Amino acid sequence: MKIIDNGIKIQCTGEISDRTEISAGTEQALGYSASGVPFRTGAFKPRRPWRKLSVKEVEALSINEGDIVDYSNTVTVLKLPEVLTDRLTELKLDKVLSKFYFKQHYNRYQTQFNAAKQLMHLYFSSFNQQEKEIIASFFSVNDPNLEVTTKYFEGRQYTGLHIDNWENASIETAHLAQNRACINLGTQTRYLLFINQPLCQLKDRIVEKAGGFHMENTQWHLGQRFFKYYGTYPVVKIAIKPMEAYIAPTENMLHDGSTFESTNPDITFTMRGYFSI
Repeated sequence: MKIIDNGIKIQCTGEISDRTEISAGTEQALGYSASGVPFRTGAFKPRRPWRKLSVKEVEALSINEGDIVDYSNTVTVLKLPEVLTDRLTELKLDKVLSKFYFKQHYNRYQTQFNAAKQLMHLYFSSFNQQEKEIIASFFSVNDPNLEVTTKYFEGRQYTGLHIDNWENASIETAHLAQNRACINLGTQTRYLLFINQPLCQLKDRIVEKAGGFHMENTQWHLGQRFFKYYGTYPVVKIAIKPMEAYIAPTENMLHDGSTFESTNPDITFTMRGYFSI
């Protein structure tokens, strides 16, 4: 059994083991997803079965008391305050039964959506550590029961585990990029999937196996080579319950979302900033 190593940590209330599992490694995603959309050539997803964390893995993912938290290497899960959840329930998202219906619903309650967006910006601005405006905020809707959720090429293919690069950062500077806050506005638990190794450690591991890694290679090549050489390295799956959010350095880690085994549409609101709790 391959266990995870030290790397990206998890910050959350309660026990990490109560909301986290890890996979048996990764495998190529072939054919079509449960929604009928094909996987991109070279897409990878977690390999089942999922299992509970060992004691050593809990230690590897935990932040020790007194440690300075590095948010370029930390996934944070937080519950939204009641004043915010009360406003979000006014959006009546429990009535959204499909991705198609969400657009009609958004138009019908556009005033409430705009007010909720401003409130979410205001709340998360208290965590924003630089005087930069929160950017790239948007609502998203995914189908239920998906092993991975991110689409490329105008929504025509699922990409699988990937690395964001909104800021066009290099592998060496990805830890300086903004992180991502994503709120679960749906009615069921969704999941954040990630490899708990930041990009520079992924690169070091590839160099160890392959003897080198060319500078012109991109984040996509980094992921492809890591999956090739370390296909047994587990994926972490952490539960994000309704009205919870995660803050994660998605430009510094291989990751994706998952709605596996859910039955209702997955609705989220995403922001980018230099967030820390």
